[in-house]
Amino acid sequence: MDRSRITAFLSYFVLFLGSLYVLIFERHDDYARYHALQALGLVFFAAGVFLGWAVLGFLVAWIPLVGPVLSISMFALVIAAWIFAVVAWVIGMANAVRGLIAPLPLIGRWAEKLPFGQIA
Repeated sequence: MDRSRITAFLSYFVLFLGSLYVLIFERHDDYARYHALQALGLVFFAAGVFLGWAVLGFLVAWIPLVGPVLSISMFALVIAAWIFAVVAWVIGMANAVRGLIAPLPLIGRWAEKLPFGQIA
């Protein structure tokens, strides 16, 4: 397996730090940079879903009687999003090892537009 595939795999495996390593030190490797952006988009998605729930859940929790129940129930959406993120993470690692350039489901096209990858 060549170095490009290994660094692309590490961008998924180590998640945030692996992506930063690729974007800083391996930025001239287009293949590894593509997968680093996909992995970084996956991290942003997972963190954004949780932060969105935390803010919305806090606001909804102030509704008397029903609010706390709704807030806790909305956490099921966070769990579903994280299950999706784990599946997308495995797909991304498999694509990196096999040498494929394919966007991750649902978030891949958005991740391609992240400004961090435009460093050349």
